[in-house]
Amino acid sequence: MTPEWFAIWTRSRHEKMVRDQLALKDVEVFLPTITKWSRWKDRKKSIDWPLFPGYCFARFDSSDRLPVLKVEGVVTIVGTDEVDLDRNHISWVSPLARALMKAGPGDTVVLHAPGATEELEILEVRYERIPLEPFKAPPGAEAAPKSPRA
Repeated sequence: MTPEWFAIWTRSRHEKMVRDQLALKDVEVFLPTITKWSRWKDRKKSIDWPLFPGYCFARFDSSDRLPVLKVEGVVTIVGTDEVDLDRNHISWVSPLARALMKAGPGDTVVLHAPGATEELEILEVRYERIPLEPFKAPPGAEAAPKSPRA
């Protein structure tokens, strides 16, 4: 498979650390920053802040996600798995869902993706329940002996 761009959701203020760790693993990383001035009592200093706080972008093969997920500071990979067209499902945490928030049929929204910016026209909005399987205890959990407390 060819490498694709993914947004990586990071812990708060861990964007640069994630970028550096991924670069050490030879993953192509992009962290857009903006320079802001921070003021303390005694001085002013220019600091590079992430343009999208909580996110950095990486290009890798989607079948090789585990090394990216194991990086300290990574919460999850935001990407194509958050949209399931067969089930007409979009995860509410995906960038696409965020672009669609408060939009209705006939509205045009702007989707900002790492590769490009697209304008999308909303044709229909449906909210449907997604069936979830009930919780099942793992095999052997009921067979574990309980130790008496002293």
